[in-house]
Amino acid sequence: MKSEVAYEPDPEGISEGLVDELRALRAENSALRQSESLLRAIVEGIDHPVYAKDEGGRYLLVNEAAANVIGRTADEILGRVDAELFPHDTAGRIAEACRTVMAKGRARTLIEEITNPAGVSRTYLTTKAPHRDDRGRIIGIVGISQDITDRVRSEAELARQKEILQTIFDHIPVMINFLGPDGRVLLVNREWERVLGWSLEDAQARDVVAELYPDPESRREALDFVRNSRGEWRGFRTRVRDGRVLDTAWAVVRLSDATTIGIGLDITERKRAEEGLRASERQFRAIFEGALDAMILADDEGRYVDANPAACALFGLSSVELIGRRFDDFAEPGIEPEKAWAEFRRSGSARGFFRLVRPDGTARETEYAATADILPGRHLSVLRDMTERMRSEEALRESERRGVAILESITDSFYTLDREWRFNYINPQAERILGRSRAELLGRNVWEEFPEALGTVFDHEYHRVATERVPVAFEVHYPPLGGWFSIHAYPSADGLSVFFTDVTERRRTDERLREAAERLQDLSRRLIRAQEEERRHIARELHDEIGQALTAMRLNVRLALRDPGSPSASRRLEETIALAERTIGQVRDLSLDLRPSMLDDLGLLDALRSYVFGFGQRSGTEAQFAADEALGRMDPDVETACYRVAQEALTNVARHAEAGRVRVELRRTGAELRLVVADDGAGFDVAAATARAAGGSSLGVLGMQERATFVDGRVEIASEPGRGTEVRAIFPLKQARPAVGDDPPGE
Repeated sequence: MKSEVAYEPDPEGISEGLVDELRALRAENSALRQSESLLRAIVEGIDHPVYAKDEGGRYLLVNEAAANVIGRTADEILGRVDAELFPHDTAGRIAEACRTVMAKGRARTLIEEITNPAGVSRTYLTTKAPHRDDRGRIIGIVGISQDITDRVRSEAELARQKEILQTIFDHIPVMINFLGPDGRVLLVNREWERVLGWSLEDAQARDVVAELYPDPESRREALDFVRNSRGEWRGFRTRVRDGRVLDTAWAVVRLSDATTIGIGLDITERKRAEEGLRASERQFRAIFEGALDAMILADDEGRYVDANPAACALFGLSSVELIGRRFDDFAEPGIEPEKAWAEFRRSGSARGFFRLVRPDGTARETEYAATADILPGRHLSVLRDMTERMRSEEALRESERRGVAILESITDSFYTLDREWRFNYINPQAERILGRSRAELLGRNVWEEFPEALGTVFDHEYHRVATERVPVAFEVHYPPLGGWFSIHAYPSADGLSVFFTDVTERRRTDERLREAAERLQDLSRRLIRAQEEERRHIARELHDEIGQALTAMRLNVRLALRDPGSPSASRRLEETIALAERTIGQVRDLSLDLRPSMLDDLGLLDALRSYVFGFGQRSGTEAQFAADEALGRMDPDVETACYRVAQEALTNVARHAEAGRVRVELRRTGAELRLVVADDGAGFDVAAATARAAGGSSLGVLGMQERATFVDGRVEIASEPGRGTEVRAIFPLKQARPAVGDDPPGE
């Protein structure tokens, strides 16, 4: 079914009304948009952060400055709450402040500490106000902030400087008073109250000038001085509250508001010590002129107006040449003089170090202290030449470094103890010998760390050094460290210093040398006895054998001469020839025993080969000899020592070994000559034999060792009972030297 809608003609005038309303609405919207555009332009043009939030804390509007504070773009901020934009603590404080403003319904100005997401904190003075709709209902807040971080910091610094100045004012050992234009006391410091005896309240309640200067003439002079002073010093006789009269010196500085500052010194003791000072102005000049430190007065422009002789010497200029200059005329490049001077005038004082460059190009290191307005329009700088001191200190530090380096590198052990017996230095050698590290010992008491030393010579001698302040030296055996030590202890400014050396090896060497000397002395005695015994043997040989043979030959010749042609004469001559040949053999054997000529003529190789061959024939022992045929000649002392060791070893084989075979080897290995004498005999206990030799019971082993030692060689013996014996002798080969006499082997 089709429905129909009927339209009736528009009543006259209705359409025109609607059109007018639409036009009006469009005009309002256009005005609103213009208003919003104007508002946004104003907000964006403000340098301070501006923002608006709804009831839920979501940002509806932020300008560029606010976005910079938050650290995000406006698009990233709009529609978000503080918790999404700031660290937790900062977001909580901001949100709480906004809730408070909306709850109370009125604007509030507060200081906020805001930390952005980058962690940078700034201080802001913020005004927050409730945002209301047309019906007056609060629908959010608007806020504007001002960054006051630098102002807050400046105020804190000013407060600190004020506290410093107040502290100086309260504690400076100089009397200070402030007088108003009418002469009334406005303020005094503690030193003023202490010296003069009047409190601030007392001074304000009475004519304190009359109390201080009861004599009218003195009082008039004092008042005139206050009225007319321009910062100069002047001396007064001032009566204090308890009636005493003090010598005082005063300087008065006048401020721009006609307030005067009186600066006073109690110079009573100084005047007594110096037997009466002149007026304070002359005293100031005397101090100024005679000061060892350089003192310079400058005007408000920083130009020097006065300089003492020490300053002229420091700057290398005369007073006339120095006056009119500024400190920047002597400064190194890079210093900003105007800025430094302005800061000095602002702070009122300066202190530090300054490298002063003289006109001749030389530089001096100075320490300075400067005070502004020491007198009206005058600023005092005191400079001390630290050049030589700094050089001396550097030289001292270098000397200390060298001293420590020496102590660290010396072979002696070294440590120091303070007056409480605590270790305060230990070098590496001491660490090694004591078996303890520096970390374990530094600051520790020596008697607690080494209690075994209490009651010993350490205790006695160290205390003698500490009390009598004399050096001591001693040697002591210290069982905990297992050795002997040579101690040298010296008194020092802080306690005592100890050098010590481990002399255990030296003591052992001394003992070995003593024992060796005793053995050598015993060996010498026994060698002398052996020589005498050998001489007796030779004498017997000459007398009993050779002498008898010669006597028999003489008798045979005499008898043969009586009857030359007889058969008996021929027989006697043959007997004489046989006796002569046997005697010649005996003389040759005796000569070979004393010194084999073959050793001198042909060398060690042939002499030893001959001796071994003869030994086999004489002893009936199978004797084998092996050698490097290309040995050549060697140092005569080495050849003699090697020959005698072999001779002694073979003699011992013949007398004691009961061997069936003996082997002798002579080899050259590198720079050494090696002799081996080995038998298959009975063998013996080497340790027991060595002990007997050391005790002087046998010269065989000791003789071989001494002969080898004489040419820097050594003898090694390997033997066991029933296993035979092997004697090894090793001799270093070196440039030949003249031979010395030797003795035959013996026991």
